[in-house]
Amino acid sequence: MQRESVYQRVKRFFRHHKLETDLVSVLVTSWLDLGDRWVLCLDRTTWQLRRTPINVLVLSVAYAGVSVPLMWTVLGKKGNSSTEERGQRVSNFLCN
Repeated sequence: MQRESVYQRVKRFFRHHKLETDLVSVLVTSWLDLGDRWVLCLDRTTWQLRRTPINVLVLSVAYAGVSVPLMWTVLGKKGNSSTEERGQRVSNFLCN
């Protein structure tokens, strides 16, 4: 199967299926060989979609020199996340 064909199939899948971030975190951590010590990374990024800013808080795990996203929250506001928002994201992950 050609690369473009696979890409189009993935795009169609995500267009019609909601991605549950709690499930993603369980799947990703089960696939990775993380051992006993995990390095969690919490970061916020903002993207611009036309004139609309999209503000995302992402919880990732460091693995083999890259940050692998585990859970994310689209913040419905501009600017930084609050301590409560960050704590909630980490708590949700630890409770899974």
